[in-house]
Amino acid sequence: MLDNIKIILVFVLVFAFASNGYEIMDSFYQSPIREAYWYLLLLGITAVVLLLTPMDSLSNIPKPVFIWVLVYLTTIVVSYALSTRSELVLRLATLELKALSVFVSMFILITNEKILKAGLWASFLVLVVAVGANVYEFFDDSIEWSYIPGRSSGWYYDANLSARNIVMSLLFASLVISRQFLWPVILFATLGVFLTFSRGGWLMLFLVILGVSLLQAAKPGKKINILDIRPSSFMAMVFGGMVATALLVLLVSGEAYQLVKDTPLEEYLREDTIGRLSGEFKDDSTDYRKTVLLGALKLGAEHPFLGAGLGSTHEWQYTVAPHNDYATLFAERGIFGLASYLFLLSVLWYSGSGYAKLFTLILAFSSITSHTTFHEPATFIFAAFALLYKEAAPPPDDWG
Repeated sequence: MLDNIKIILVFVLVFAFASNGYEIMDSFYQSPIREAYWYLLLLGITAVVLLLTPMDSLSNIPKPVFIWVLVYLTTIVVSYALSTRSELVLRLATLELKALSVFVSMFILITNEKILKAGLWASFLVLVVAVGANVYEFFDDSIEWSYIPGRSSGWYYDANLSARNIVMSLLFASLVISRQFLWPVILFATLGVFLTFSRGGWLMLFLVILGVSLLQAAKPGKKINILDIRPSSFMAMVFGGMVATALLVLLVSGEAYQLVKDTPLEEYLREDTIGRLSGEFKDDSTDYRKTVLLGALKLGAEHPFLGAGLGSTHEWQYTVAPHNDYATLFAERGIFGLASYLFLLSVLWYSGSGYAKLFTLILAFSSITSHTTFHEPATFIFAAFALLYKEAAPPPDDWG
């Protein structure tokens, strides 16, 4: 009975937090308490589960995760103490604590394979809704979810964040959808990522398509070996790789714009999106990102051990933050903060699952162009999935 309740709750909570649905609902209803009640609900459910099954819930959390949570909490406390402690800094600290609470709660709530599967199916629904919202926004000028006109973001408001979460949702949805539906789902996700016009998102999608193709073709519980792949799976993988490579080449070379030029689709494009389809990688935004990146590294060098304090890259002389998690952590929390993130990446990488390794690569890459990783509950939900998922053991006749 309790497991059935957990299945429903995990499905609802994963969808709400990973799709950013809780924020869009608050925005729609103009709730005076914003999303706070969602976190109160999450923490309340987690507390009840802990009271009912304390040993089962806590034993599900890997020891390295316990250590990382403690270390990361320490970086938040220390960096907050060193900060200006302004309203902005308090909001940033609150965002990180909320996201971390989702991470820990997932481990406590997901105590077996059936419950995890419910969460994975919720990630598939997240994918469907995110892509649908992006398509709807792109073709309807009256919708203004994205803060960058012309680049769809759906419920995420940030086009880069939308692309990242669609890619991560695709990665974990591939664990539950049937093989015959995998490529249609990949093509569907490609549409959603394409409409964000996120160049980093396009590359992440390419990596996930390649990685998932390899993982799906490999035997359960065994390392990838080209010689073990069935001919049909190998040909499907090669074909998929060729299609993904062709799409990436079109986008990078600038030929993608030629395909949509003088078509009905062109009327929906803006100057920025036309430039991205034309293969232009140098613009004012790119140049300014280099400036703030160097500014963050300089700030970190001035405070190398503990950093300049939480929010220091938001309250500085530049108009934007560094757009780089590594530089942000180094600037605000020093080597200690940067090491805590590298520790998390190592925990994810060595968790044993090929999907966890692929997720680690995507997360590590997306952190080069993002400074919101630790503010987003979705990122932590997917990290929990990566750590909780265990690949099936090989058949008995393969055991040595």
